[in-house]
Amino acid sequence: MFHTIRTAAGHWTKFGDVAGVVGPIGTVTHAATASVGGQLQVIAISGGKAFHTIRTPAGNWSLWGNVAQAANPTGPITSVSMAGTGSDAHIVIATDNGRHQYHAIRKSNGSWDTFVDLKDVLGTVTAKSLGATTVDGELQLTATTADNKALHTIRHTDRTWTTTPVIFQGVSGTLGAITITGTL
Repeated sequence: MFHTIRTAAGHWTKFGDVAGVVGPIGTVTHAATASVGGQLQVIAISGGKAFHTIRTPAGNWSLWGNVAQAANPTGPITSVSMAGTGSDAHIVIATDNGRHQYHAIRKSNGSWDTFVDLKDVLGTVTAKSLGATTVDGELQLTATTADNKALHTIRHTDRTWTTTPVIFQGVSGTLGAITITGTL
């Protein structure tokens, strides 16, 4: 994994080897990032396992942490996305070739909530891709499914979820990766 910064002046810094700073974890197959409380938080998937690191505004990195040790083990992870809400990081993963989806929160104090199965939120789906963002303090999640559908769900500040299918009018072909972002 490599890291770079686009400065306010529009210039890019030289790429840096993340493993050279935080330690090796093997071949990274998926990664997700989020701005959380002014810090860059990174989740990297290697060997079906999730690892987490933080880069502070001063440029210091934490060593990789094993997410399963903090938030409970799951099956082999095939997709990941994350978003920051205030000083908390929301992590959403798909496991077992997308057949199961889970959500966890890394809190500002460094503790983790355990992974919660999203079956009651998304239904029984096989997720091919996940996307996450925060809008008005609420987590918004998207997923493409093996049956060529897309879902959008919101985790409200009261911790309830609302899920709706995304209707693709005039779009043909097979759905692949999905992402989501909020704007001002």
